[in-house]
Amino acid sequence: MFKNLHGNWRGTATGFFCLGTEKKPRQKPDNYSLKAGVDVFRQQDIEITADMESIAQSKQRTETFRLFSSNGFLRYNRNHPAGDVKVNNISRNEISFTQHSQIRLHPKSTLTEDGVKSNVNNNGGTARREIITTLKRTYKNIQIEYKVYSNGVLSSVSSWNLKKR
Repeated sequence: MFKNLHGNWRGTATGFFCLGTEKKPRQKPDNYSLKAGVDVFRQQDIEITADMESIAQSKQRTETFRLFSSNGFLRYNRNHPAGDVKVNNISRNEISFTQHSQIRLHPKSTLTEDGVKSNVNNNGGTARREIITTLKRTYKNIQIEYKVYSNGVLSSVSSWNLKKR
């Protein structure tokens, strides 16, 4: 599936973050232009490093997508058991997988009406996070879609669309 992906790619990343409450949900757009380098290693591991520039704001960041398919395992971002994923679908030009994890929540602080800091949740706790990732490819195009769920509720979506240069 990763044959001939090595090289330089350009494109966009479009998506949003979910904010608000269940009764008043809203989306915050998160859109970037991308310049990416793709490396494919002999074990068929892949690494995509993307320099991202915000379309609406003047901010930049770099993200790295790593998929390890060596040693009989499929792992995302880490080549050890913490990176294990559940394969949802696999074909010649598409792979979809889910990564489950627990994330630690930090105690929330808020300001009361008189400006005094108050801890809303003293112990923080944990949340269940699922990231569903789909990678589709053609000879000159790659699409990577992420859907992130926290405790079963959609929290963000991002779709990278890249063309080979």
